[in-house]
Amino acid sequence: MKVALVNKFYPPTIGGIEYHVRLLAETLAKSDEIESIYIIVANDRNNWQYEQSSNKIFITRVPNWRTIASTPIAPALISYLHKVDADIFHFHFPYPFGDIAWLLSGMKKPFVITYHSDIVRQRFLNQVYAPFRNSFFTKADKILATSPCLINSSKVLQKFRDKTIAVPLGIDPSRFLTSKAREAGIILRKRYNDKPIVLFVGRLVYYKGVEILIEAFKGIDANLIMVGKGPLREHLMSMVKTYKLQNNVYFFDEVDDNTLTAYFHACDIFVLPSVATTEAYGLVQLEAQACAKPVISTNLPTGVPYVNKHMVSGIIVEPGSILQLQSAILTLINDKKLRLTLGENGKKRMMQNFTNEIMTNKIINIYKEVLK
Repeated sequence: MKVALVNKFYPPTIGGIEYHVRLLAETLAKSDEIESIYIIVANDRNNWQYEQSSNKIFITRVPNWRTIASTPIAPALISYLHKVDADIFHFHFPYPFGDIAWLLSGMKKPFVITYHSDIVRQRFLNQVYAPFRNSFFTKADKILATSPCLINSSKVLQKFRDKTIAVPLGIDPSRFLTSKAREAGIILRKRYNDKPIVLFVGRLVYYKGVEILIEAFKGIDANLIMVGKGPLREHLMSMVKTYKLQNNVYFFDEVDDNTLTAYFHACDIFVLPSVATTEAYGLVQLEAQACAKPVISTNLPTGVPYVNKHMVSGIIVEPGSILQLQSAILTLINDKKLRLTLGENGKKRMMQNFTNEIMTNKIINIYKEVLK
């Protein structure tokens, strides 16, 4: 079976969907049922780029004319789709121009869509794009939602419920489970004082709720480590200075995989305080759970509370509630037994439900069903 994966970008471009597509490609490549994987994405510049990352994975970066509303416009994609020798195409939504390119190309091959999240911010452009999206979704053979919660909450998916199936995203837990990774966490922890460590990993943008997290940290005698960068960084640093938290809050840009794994092992609590449905899943929750860390996340109508179960693997608080977030952090700081119990529960649940092998096997079965 030959598979084409279509998305906006691909690593080293940073993004949750980009990393998911790479993990899916790498796991598909391990299957004897998959002959080759063609990854088709926009380049970050206006030229072609071809790569081969393994004997099965071939990457084409199509020239990017310009990026509008976070969407790369790559007109050459329309004709290039006809040159891809794939049995089935797998699109990753949202990528509006990719959908439109498929419709304009007149392609008739089978295709499926992974629906990662609703389009939240670009409301006017979303209304203009909606007829194209509906046509694209109507033609799709199957739609893969990242969680049952997303199927129930998304107005878009409600229209296509008969062809939508939940396929939860997974991670590769292997790099988190080694003794080397745990030892790196112990070494990293020694850089800080004896205070508990609360960890946040993600872009410093509005929907991540990072301002709420800083507000909630007032009066908490612990370390807050924030790994990520984004447009709110300077504002957050100003908040830290205003609240005199300079000795408690530490900012780091994106780090390599090994260092990030060490941070997960070093922390006591992982926090994902997202406040908008743009946060559709929260893969970082699974990474924390792989390290047996309790997670505090928010009760969004998306896959976030599906990944982190309240009082099973962590604590769920209402989005935007400073008091609830602060209370949850203090509860876990003061109750070591609860921290350890939730962490171990989360690790067990992640290994049983959210690995890349489980995810990819479900997707391969969907491919085979469609191709029949």
